[in-house]
Amino acid sequence: MPVGAGHLQAAIVANALRVFNAGALGGLRTAGVYIGNYYSSHLKTQYSMIGTGRPYKDPRTGLSTRASVPGSPPAAQTGDLRDSVRHSVSRKPGRNPVNGQFVKGFGRVEIKVYTHNPYAADLEYGTSKISPRPNWGPTRRNPMILTIIKSNAKARFVAAERAAAGARMTALPITTFGREGARRG
Repeated sequence: MPVGAGHLQAAIVANALRVFNAGALGGLRTAGVYIGNYYSSHLKTQYSMIGTGRPYKDPRTGLSTRASVPGSPPAAQTGDLRDSVRHSVSRKPGRNPVNGQFVKGFGRVEIKVYTHNPYAADLEYGTSKISPRPNWGPTRRNPMILTIIKSNAKARFVAAERAAAGARMTALPITTFGREGARRG
């Protein structure tokens, strides 16, 4: 191995890690915010639907309304359940597998979509008096939403990596790689 090759190899690895970390730190967080917004807005849309079940008179308001059919998402009544859906995005640090210390740039992005509404679980899973009216489970298993999550996370990660690589470029591509410049053309 030529003299200085070890330093060059270390510099290449360090630069590759910086680019990857830029994708992980910048891209995944923005993807998490987008995914949280998309997922919670889908849940809210489902909670806003008008019921297709039996009509009845709401005892609180005295207005005529429709219940939801068992097995479908709950029908909109007051909007409290819909308005209680929230999401948060946070970064969880990773640990070095050798010594267990926290490592900057590694870890995971955690997206939480939640509600603190007291009767959300009763409607989702049912009780002895109410048949289940699931919304969270079908949304979580929806293939369209899963595809959007995967493609969005990948696209934002790659975009952040490319931006970081472009910012760390030390010479014009045409001077370092002649074919690269010709392809951009």
